Amino acid sequence: MFIYIALIVFIAAAILGSILLKGFLKSGKTNKPVVFAHGIVAGLGIIILIVWISFEEDAAILIPLGIFFVAASIGSILFIRDLMFEKPGPVWLAKFHPVISTLGILSLIYLLILKIIY
Repeated sequence: MFIYIALIVFIAAAILGSILLKGFLKSGKTNKPVVFAHGIVAGLGIIILIVWISFEEDAAILIPLGIFFVAASIGSILFIRDLMFEKPGPVWLAKFHPVISTLGILSLIYLLILKIIY
């Protein structure tokens, strides 16, 4: 059950992130309420994964968790730069962040498929 909730939450974060990236690439600015909502939703997804680990005996869940921690670290850099310097991070980092996050979502989907099959 946790895997479904985590997947839905991360997909919601991805939708918010897509809105952010589109606005950033278009105007070079970010919508601050969407920035905060994206961070909160993605953080909630990580918390759900951590809770899931406490109930799960399979160590494979550590793979998407690790990937999402890397994505969260990159996102934190972008967030801090956006707030402190009033301009988001470099474009390459803003494009790399969703690539890593997508890998995390795909790894969750892979785990879900494995759970359904076995």
